[in-house]
Amino acid sequence: MVENFSAMAFSYDSRFIACLTEAPEFRLVFIDILANKKDVAGVTLRIPISKVSISPKDNHMVAISG
Repeated sequence: MVENFSAMAFSYDSRFIACLTEAPEFRLVFIDILANKKDVAGVTLRIPISKVSISPKDNHMVAISG
């Protein structure tokens, strides 16, 4: 299954990327660029989300909205 990304955000220090996929899954994927791990965290939301951002003060705090 090919997934298209609808939104993406980099952390302030450019270490992390948060990505949202499009319907029908609306999956949130949080990636640590510097680690050898492809997928730090991933969750299927199944609700329409269109925006993602990472807090500039805490890289592990992610905000999503539709």
